Amino acid sequence: MFGKILKKLIGKSDNKKNAEEKRVGALREKVGKLSHFFEEKFYEAHDEFFILKDKFKNLRETNYKVGLKHLENDNLSEAIFRFRFMKKFWPDFFDAYYQLAYCLVLNNKLFDAKQVLVELLSKNPNYDPKGKELLDEIKKAIDHTDSDAEIS
Repeated sequence: MFGKILKKLIGKSDNKKNAEEKRVGALREKVGKLSHFFEEKFYEAHDEFFILKDKFKNLRETNYKVGLKHLENDNLSEAIFRFRFMKKFWPDFFDAYYQLAYCLVLNNKLFDAKQVLVELLSKNPNYDPKGKELLDEIKKAIDHTDSDAEIS
């Protein structure tokens, strides 16, 4: 009788020990999976960072080329969007100002084009003479429009 009680106590003790070992094992497995998950996500984020860094390196030129492509395809609203975007984020990229003004002229927004060119020439007075020439053409067109309005 005493032996049975002892075996039950020892058996229960072994069961408690086995249950504890199973819990610890399960916990180690979960921690291992979690560690692997974070390691995997870290390397994915690391790779994405360098991909984005490479893309940002060429973002200015890419947007300019896309804007020119839209202009070439007569998609003026997209070209205007690209060149305005560039003007905002790269205010020293003066060719974007000129292209924006040119698109605005094509879109019959002469006053907006004039403002862009005035801003361009105030920031960079030595810009390519085509900027000054376009501004002169816009002023003539605006004056002509004003004189037509006075006649009517």
